[in-house]
Amino acid sequence: MSLRVGLLVVSCAMLSQAHASDAPVAGQDYQSLQIASSTNLNALKKLYARHTQLPYLRLEQRGTQYVLRAGFWTSTSAAKAALAANPVPGAKLRVAVLRPEALVQYNWAEAAPSNPNALAKPALPLPDANTGKATETMAVAPVPAQPALVNPAPEKKAPLSPTTATDISDRLRTFNPDDFALAYDVLLSTGDLQRAYRIAQQAVAKLPQDPSWRRKLAQVAEWTQHPDVAATQWRALFLQGNRTPDVLANVLRLSPYMEDPSVALQVWKELAVRQPLTTAQWQEVFHLFEELSQPAEGSTFFEAQYRRHQDISLLDYAARLADNAGDDTRALNLYLQRAELAPFSLATVLRAVTHLVRMDRMGDAQTLMQTYASQVPADAAEYWRMLGQIAWETRSNDAAQEAYTRYVKTPQATVADWSRLIFLVRQKMPLEAAGLALEAWRRFGAVDQLTLALEIYTAAGDIQTQTRIYKALQGEALKQAQQEPRFLLLRAQYYQRGKQPDLAWSDLARAMQIAPGDKDAVLSALWFLIDEGRHPVLNTLLRQHAATASKDSAYWMAFAAGNQTLGRNKEALHWYGKEVQRTPQAPLLLLNYADTLEQLQQAGMAARIRRHAWLLLKQKYPSPDAVPKGASPAELLTAVRLSLQNRPGDPAMQQVRQMVQKMRGLPSEQSDEETSTLVLGWAITQEQFANARYWMWQRYARQAEQAAPLWGESQVALQLGDTATMSRLLDRKSDAMPIYNRYDTAYALGHTPQALDIAFKGMAQQENDEPLHDRFRQHAPGNAPYLQLMARKDMLGTLDRQGLYGEARFVVRPQLHLLAGWSRMQQSSTDTNLQTLAPGSDQLERLEIQWQGTRDQGSLALFHRNELQSYMGLQATQTFRWGERINLDTGLDYRADSGLSLPMQVAGYEHSIHGSLGYTLGKRHYLRASPRLSQYYTQFGDYLGSGQLLDLEAGYRIRTEYPDWRLRAVLTQQDFSRNGGISAESLARLPADLQAAINNGTIDPTTYFLPESSTSWGLCFSMGENLAGQNLQTVYSRAWRPYFDMCLRDNSRTGSGYTGTVGMVGSVTGEDHVAVELQNSDGLTTVEGPTRTLTLRYRHYF
Repeated sequence: MSLRVGLLVVSCAMLSQAHASDAPVAGQDYQSLQIASSTNLNALKKLYARHTQLPYLRLEQRGTQYVLRAGFWTSTSAAKAALAANPVPGAKLRVAVLRPEALVQYNWAEAAPSNPNALAKPALPLPDANTGKATETMAVAPVPAQPALVNPAPEKKAPLSPTTATDISDRLRTFNPDDFALAYDVLLSTGDLQRAYRIAQQAVAKLPQDPSWRRKLAQVAEWTQHPDVAATQWRALFLQGNRTPDVLANVLRLSPYMEDPSVALQVWKELAVRQPLTTAQWQEVFHLFEELSQPAEGSTFFEAQYRRHQDISLLDYAARLADNAGDDTRALNLYLQRAELAPFSLATVLRAVTHLVRMDRMGDAQTLMQTYASQVPADAAEYWRMLGQIAWETRSNDAAQEAYTRYVKTPQATVADWSRLIFLVRQKMPLEAAGLALEAWRRFGAVDQLTLALEIYTAAGDIQTQTRIYKALQGEALKQAQQEPRFLLLRAQYYQRGKQPDLAWSDLARAMQIAPGDKDAVLSALWFLIDEGRHPVLNTLLRQHAATASKDSAYWMAFAAGNQTLGRNKEALHWYGKEVQRTPQAPLLLLNYADTLEQLQQAGMAARIRRHAWLLLKQKYPSPDAVPKGASPAELLTAVRLSLQNRPGDPAMQQVRQMVQKMRGLPSEQSDEETSTLVLGWAITQEQFANARYWMWQRYARQAEQAAPLWGESQVALQLGDTATMSRLLDRKSDAMPIYNRYDTAYALGHTPQALDIAFKGMAQQENDEPLHDRFRQHAPGNAPYLQLMARKDMLGTLDRQGLYGEARFVVRPQLHLLAGWSRMQQSSTDTNLQTLAPGSDQLERLEIQWQGTRDQGSLALFHRNELQSYMGLQATQTFRWGERINLDTGLDYRADSGLSLPMQVAGYEHSIHGSLGYTLGKRHYLRASPRLSQYYTQFGDYLGSGQLLDLEAGYRIRTEYPDWRLRAVLTQQDFSRNGGISAESLARLPADLQAAINNGTIDPTTYFLPESSTSWGLCFSMGENLAGQNLQTVYSRAWRPYFDMCLRDNSRTGSGYTGTVGMVGSVTGEDHVAVELQNSDGLTTVEGPTRTLTLRYRHYF
């Protein structure tokens, strides 16, 4: 028996040595280097290519994960020795089982087909665990002198002789459970732990379900310093259903060596059923649930344990795991349960509040925090900060103020938290908020808190405190504050109120220099310049920031007021219009807008806007007795002014007196002056100029110490034609008069050069002054020399004409002009009867003199015409104006062109006397009657007959300014007397057939030239005649503007038809006038056929 045992021991030793030289075995546990894991196979393949020098490098698939590992080492020490020379950063040693079916890629030869579980040797030799040198077999780590084992290793005895072992080695190569058990016991008895370890490994590989071999391998593995192998065996025993205390204890003890921590968690669950766990053990269970990413299961487990043991820490663990699982509802409920239990947990309340905020239940969060506020210590900064933020969001100002009041006392409070507290306190106690702002400035050195305090004191009108603060600022603090534009703006306002405008402007200029694009700095500077009347600097600043203002509504009011101050009413109107669109219910704004419109001669629109503003103020101040104390004086003054305009008479005056008394802060003498000015302005606006003059005499002339406003006196004198007053004002007070009144006065007195010079200089300073430009445009073209060229093409029934016109005007003096003109027309006819009469060309030379007065003007023209015959002619006109309603135009023509018929146009002329009487009923309605007496001749001097013509017209102007829509009705009566005849020379020029008819008496020769009597009427609609008081079609228009005139007519002789004119006028260079016009008709009395005229005219003023 002893011999058999010895032989078995020797054989086992030989088997162990042979196993050491074998390749890794499938299903066996090894120490491997885990480099990386991922679901991205391509990424791991890149890492694989970088580590091909490692032994047994392989890519394995584990479920949905891919793992990159290297090496098969039997112990940790062997693995560390092998990797000492070539470490892999970030890689960790792990126990791994070789599974050939999971291999995706590897760097060693394939296994032999006859032994699928055996793999070839590694591509690189494994290093020895003791020497570190490469060997052909796997190295075995030496047994430590005193291993830390659960069970002590057996004593080591002398081994059997090698000869005996060799004789029986072959008998143990075939697995026999009894032989292996005997060999294991023998090796243990001899102390050969390494060989016993290998015997146990082989036995477990053959009998994996045998618990006794698992226990043996676990024990010997620990003795041989293989704790990872031992851990694997205890894990296997547990998974096989072994729940003995030693198995449970060993699994927990060796759980750090296991890849799967779920087994340890199962053990803890088993122990939790058997016995209460300690606080440290419960914490270990909590961490295992987190490590295994099983927070939901963990929360349920801990909640059940809490119900069983009533340990509040377990309820806290359950809530935290539910939180980690993303189950906000469950986590909130568990946190709320914990919050209700003693002792008070601040952390639990904060976690519950966080969940309520996440669920957008801000009100519930605030209620929860306020419920436990009495139990929270004063230094719990996070709690008070969160309560303040939540109350801020829910607009619970009182709760937020209380929370921030506590929070700012903690070291964690920032300047932003102070800012919120200051904002909350400022709602009810602004001066206390200013004190807090000063304290924040002292604590944090934040200049914005200093400026906030100054802003509050400025709004409260606390000048004394402001003075104390400004005086206290010294040294570095003052230097730092002066780098802040807001501080400079507030100090500038302080200086301005203290009547120190130079210091105020210095701070404003410095603020704009520090922050060139700062809106507040620019706006403050603009209003300061407007108030102080510093026009040159204001003009520069407006130009610099015009582009920015066009995009930002904050600038609109300042730009409107600034341009109005500079007299740029058109630009002011633009900005007022933008602001009115944004805030259409502001009475003060509407009144300024109306004033600007009136300056731009849009009185109708201005009146409507003032009416609307008055109604708004009437709703706010229904009677003088209802004016609240402290109401805005400016708004009250606006109400007074609008009341005067909308309620003329004594009731309005009484209301003025009452409302002025209600104005706070205005001296009585200033109120009286404002009242007098308002009455005068109202009288002038209502065109009651006589009343205005009487009011000035009553209120001002009798008071030597006070003179009437110059604008009012000059305007009344203009409207009443008081030349003596106008001359006195223009001679003595010209510079003090408003520029518009000065211009109008000079022009009304006939000082046209002086008026134009005033306008020119005014536009040079303010090039966009629209009212001044309108005056200059209206009067300058009529007093400037020009050259004109016109091309014209006529298709008048069967007569075609085309040619050029030229004209030049010379200004001898403003009241005397000289004009010279010429024309040359080519003409032809498709009518054989007319062809013999019409010459090939029509030439005209003309010389005219014009004179102009203040209320009349006239002209006298001499001309030479060379058509069928060469002859001289004369034309004279005179216009008279009586008042504002009656106009009379008269004229005398001698040998003038006649458009009565085509034969008259090419072979005749007429003598006539004519007139036109116009009566203006109002700005929109007018009547006109135009009689005419004429005698008609051929160009050979043959008298043909006479005619009486009467044109009646009634018109209504839908709009008075461009586009000036106009509707008019016309009636024309023509009576002709054919009591003349033609000479033999004239008869010879007629067509042969016509001559024969005249000779035999069939046709009267005068009927060929003169049409029959007729009556016609029509209705016309037109647009584009009036532009600021002048005819844009014939005089000037800077912009390109269209015009048209359409008429429907009915003639008693020729029937119904239409006439139409459409054109476009404008300027190319600004000093010229270009007109393009097309006239068309489907039948006229004079032509009896369709007509069309196309005209292109160019005029250049000098």
